[in-house]
Amino acid sequence: MTSIRTSSPLAVILTYWSTVRRSRNQTHRFPLLPPVGCLATYDLAGLRRNQTEPEKFNHMTTPSSESILARRIKDNPPYLRTVVGRVFRNAPFSALRRTGARPPCLRNLVGRVIPNAPSVNRGGLGIIRPTSFRFALAASLLALALTASAQEVVAPRPTEELVPPALQQERAAQGILPMSIAPTSVADTRLLEWGPAVLRAHLSYSYLNGDGIPSAPGQNLTTAIHTITPEFLVDVGTRWMVDYTPSWTFYSNSAFTDTVSQSVRAVGATSYEDWGFSVAQSYSLSTSPLVETGRQTKEEDVGTNLGATWQMNSKLALELTGTQNLRYVWAQPDSFEWSTIDWLHYKAAPGLDTAIGLGYGYVNMTEGPDMTYGRYLGRIGFRVTDKINLNLQGGLETRKFKGAGVGAMNNGTYDASIQYHPMEATILSFSANRGVTASYFASQVTRNSGVGATLQQRFLGLLYLSVGVQHGTSNYLPSAAGVVAGRDDTYDSVNLRLSTTFRRRGTVAAIYQHSRNSSNTTGFGLTSSQYGVEVAWRF
Repeated sequence: MTSIRTSSPLAVILTYWSTVRRSRNQTHRFPLLPPVGCLATYDLAGLRRNQTEPEKFNHMTTPSSESILARRIKDNPPYLRTVVGRVFRNAPFSALRRTGARPPCLRNLVGRVIPNAPSVNRGGLGIIRPTSFRFALAASLLALALTASAQEVVAPRPTEELVPPALQQERAAQGILPMSIAPTSVADTRLLEWGPAVLRAHLSYSYLNGDGIPSAPGQNLTTAIHTITPEFLVDVGTRWMVDYTPSWTFYSNSAFTDTVSQSVRAVGATSYEDWGFSVAQSYSLSTSPLVETGRQTKEEDVGTNLGATWQMNSKLALELTGTQNLRYVWAQPDSFEWSTIDWLHYKAAPGLDTAIGLGYGYVNMTEGPDMTYGRYLGRIGFRVTDKINLNLQGGLETRKFKGAGVGAMNNGTYDASIQYHPMEATILSFSANRGVTASYFASQVTRNSGVGATLQQRFLGLLYLSVGVQHGTSNYLPSAAGVVAGRDDTYDSVNLRLSTTFRRRGTVAAIYQHSRNSSNTTGFGLTSSQYGVEVAWRF
């Protein structure tokens, strides 16, 4: 049990007096907003907040939440216990777990006298204040994850989801289905600790032998690819994470250029009263063979996402997001996009979140007309059972091109996913998406649609198999009068990864990928097969 320290009894008394005076006219309101797809009703301590169903309080608490809270309060200094007792009018501990027994004065008091307590939202007792930041953080992560990216020909290295520890604990408490069952290592390694910061380091090497890899349109070659990738991950407290991953890639075929890639990601969140705030930032530099360009293409991407969520009451919530995506491509047009999508959420039933959203975006192109778009969307997150999660988002997009001499373009857009976890060792995932993005070619946009499925299976507790299939289409459409477009691509791929761990810190994996792109434009069709091995170690 972590001990809790305060400065002095006098500070506690003064803080208590000032907070009680400010809170006399406040309404006792503790709204609950479940994350989309998670639809949770538990905070980090695993304690239920729903006032209307107190009898279900112990559904996910083990040991009993009453005894946990009692121990936490009894471990505090006597004068803090006295203050807590005064606020609750000598109520029994069973009353503390109910939402109605947590007035704003105690929320403010604990947040002030225990500013460094190990709990989200500065709730020193771990259950006092609502963790409203969690939804905004999830939105930021989702927004960056949905940022349009190019289709790489070479099998990419798996990228771990960047989720702060506080949100990881909350996901576990809420029973959210895991995204993966394959561990990166068995040991929780820490290379360095300094105050609230923890540094973790990871080094991997991969070898691939592939054919059909484009060095230029119509020139698909065979080459061996060696990649060395260190990774440095820093946790700052429980709400902030920074990840830096450089990568060195070497080709055996001189038609390709050896490259150094860079990737930086950072996420964080905080909250105040009924508001949650989040920020996510990403930067990447890569030079990879792309399906879209038919060659090795140097690209630099910068992504920024700001999120805010207001929990209006137990049913309604307002979610605000702002996004910036900057894409710099050597020898191709650059694009700079700013957008916002704002959602009004309604909790229709336990396990069911619905939302309507309006979005607006502006895209500045270095070549070709700039464009604006409006989106009219609906969203549903439904936890069907403890084993099935369903997320649906879709609507209409209207895109206009400035001074281009072409009319507005109306497109249906959607993003859907289903995750099924029939057993502890099995995960099935299905996804579908459709949308329009700025093209890699001047005065064009690309309409992409795709479906995919993934199976993850653990065998004997030692081997981890991942099998994925993907099918997609890309249609290149003109964004200005007089531009000749009409390229249509169909892309299919199958990938397999079989991995295991060794000596607690290491992983080794066998990799295979087969992909094919069929195009009605000469030079952009390809068929590629790749196989290889990857070895990784955590320090």
